[in-house]
Amino acid sequence: MRARAWAAALAALSACGGGAPSQPLPPTPPGVQVLPATPVVVGTEFSVDVQVTGCADLESVTLTEHQSGVVLGTLQNPGPRSTFTVAREQVPYAKLGIAATLDLIATAKCANGTSGLSSGVDQVFMPADALFAGSFPFTGLALDRDGSGLVACAGGAVVDLGTDGSVRATTGSGFGCTASGYAIHDGSTVFWLEPGLGVARLDAQLRPAGGPYSLSPGQLLLPDDPSAPAVLFDAPGAHALLIDRSTGAAPTQLTLAGTLDGSAGLGTVGLSIPEQATNLAGTGIELKVERFNLTTGNATGVVTVATVPVDQYGLADIPALNLSADGNRAYFVSGAGFNDLWVCPADADCGSSPSALHASLPGGPYLSAQPLGQNIVVLGPQAVLFTDASGVPVGAPITPSGGLRVLGVYPGKPGQFFMLDGNDGGQLLELVMFSAPGVEAARFAVAGTPFGADVDQAGVPYLLFAGKLARLLTPDQYLAAQQ
Repeated sequence: MRARAWAAALAALSACGGGAPSQPLPPTPPGVQVLPATPVVVGTEFSVDVQVTGCADLESVTLTEHQSGVVLGTLQNPGPRSTFTVAREQVPYAKLGIAATLDLIATAKCANGTSGLSSGVDQVFMPADALFAGSFPFTGLALDRDGSGLVACAGGAVVDLGTDGSVRATTGSGFGCTASGYAIHDGSTVFWLEPGLGVARLDAQLRPAGGPYSLSPGQLLLPDDPSAPAVLFDAPGAHALLIDRSTGAAPTQLTLAGTLDGSAGLGTVGLSIPEQATNLAGTGIELKVERFNLTTGNATGVVTVATVPVDQYGLADIPALNLSADGNRAYFVSGAGFNDLWVCPADADCGSSPSALHASLPGGPYLSAQPLGQNIVVLGPQAVLFTDASGVPVGAPITPSGGLRVLGVYPGKPGQFFMLDGNDGGQLLELVMFSAPGVEAARFAVAGTPFGADVDQAGVPYLLFAGKLARLLTPDQYLAAQQ
């Protein structure tokens, strides 16, 4: 019996896991998750939450930019969900560029000695000089020249909004503007252009100040001399209006010999308009400059600057013919690869002019050339190239991201420039900044998300993104931040 009792006892111990004492299981590491407030931020700082689970007593949480290894912040004895606010000066732009795409990870340490590491989460950050309080339910940006507000269409009225979103002036309901319309400032007055409909001229309080002018608006030329008339071209480019900028009344209408083909100029020789028309033989497209007397509105002559041959189907890639501000110089591209730059007097055939400049450029195809400050910028559908005044390239061609199209290049502070890229519908989808000709300093784009951009009278850029207005840093400041 005793042997049986021992056997039964041993069997019971074996069934209950008897024998050597078992080791306690190690504590489970905590779960850690990075939660950005929003995936894309334009501003002076951005905020990120870190959520920790499975840790009864949390000792610390650290937020790190993974690519550079830069620690962005550490919190001691935080709660299970903590917030990090990262100032723009903390971001390692030298490693990430601008706009910066940060790979954020967080580490949590528990009092029991365990630690957990989160997965990486992207945070796009475009550093700004200031972020304003107002919220704006549109994407187009027409900035007041002093940067104190903007002009837009809201609720069928043209409104002047402060940076806090307050209404400072309005045309009142019933004006009939749409989201397709846009404002162009002319000193204290505003031209409101409504594609397909017409143009209104408004004073500083947005009251009618001449017009409306019932033509579908195209190019608007505003000479630096405020006593010179504004020149408003219709969208077909067949007519123009000379508008008195002090009264806005009784505009003189001009009928062009051809069709508007680029940027016009106004100087001592009168109004010079670049045009294109098929030649009489039907074998080419003539690039012409037509001049008008500003006093009488009469044409004073037409000169053919160049002829672009048509192909076997009777078609031609027609380059834009742009003029200098005074109308004395003509700029265009030509050639089989559309990468030949021509600069010549606007009153003679370019090919036979002894003072013409001809330069073959890398890259292309390009469709237009224009003077910007001391430089020439050559633009194609998907490439931009700067040259000096002699046509010598400055830097390499710059291309938009993701197959976007070049919409234009515009000046900022002296020697600094902005390239706008977008889709075929003209929506702005990318802003590229140059601290000097050919020197890219920053690039902002969010795939498929349109936004607005403009510069104030000092050349400082502003961005309207996701309903918020930000004053950006200048291109030279962005470049310095990456050194």
